[in-house]
Amino acid sequence: MYTTLMGVAAGTALIVLVLLGVELHKGKVTTFGGWALGLAVPGLLLTVTGLHMTLTQSIKLEGEVFKNSIFGELSAAFGVLALAAAFYLWRRGEPLLARPDLVDHLYVIARPVSIMVFGLGLGLLACTIGAFDYQIFATAPQAEPIMGTWPKWLVNTGLSSLLALPAVGALLAPVAIWRANRRLLGIAGVAFFAAGVGWVLTGALVYYTHIAMDFNLRAG
Repeated sequence: MYTTLMGVAAGTALIVLVLLGVELHKGKVTTFGGWALGLAVPGLLLTVTGLHMTLTQSIKLEGEVFKNSIFGELSAAFGVLALAAAFYLWRRGEPLLARPDLVDHLYVIARPVSIMVFGLGLGLLACTIGAFDYQIFATAPQAEPIMGTWPKWLVNTGLSSLLALPAVGALLAPVAIWRANRRLLGIAGVAFFAAGVGWVLTGALVYYTHIAMDFNLRAG
């Protein structure tokens, strides 16, 4: 199971996206090549792993199958969005730098695709509500340190928050883009950045907890 890689990749893409937005508004972007790579790498990982999880239903544990939708479908969708952004920046980035209205032009370009972002925000919101209502992240076995040994409510709240934060960002960002509202976009950016850091740290941590769980289960 590769939810660990998904977490690191999704978090990285969110962080790169926010940092790009900050640099754009500061007028400090001199080339889009590096930013395109920064989105393409996690975007490709998310697309491949997300589609595989969605199509094969790779999480097969009883009572856990629904997580294929939460992780697989949302990862695949975000991955495609990241790849699309990377491709656009790679193909059109340099001519864009010559435009005096660069930021305003990008608002216009982003408007149609922001509708998809809003839809994903609604999906994330639904997943967040479901996560809190049904404690879906409080299922780790005792053999898994932290995730299985810390208070269930704390683990569930923490992981559910990692769905809530990007939900807030994905619901606010399209409104900000259509209105060209930089303040509102900044709030969305804070939510995305916090979610990105949270997912990277959680994904990295779970590499350890999975290793420890495997050894604990074998030790009996």
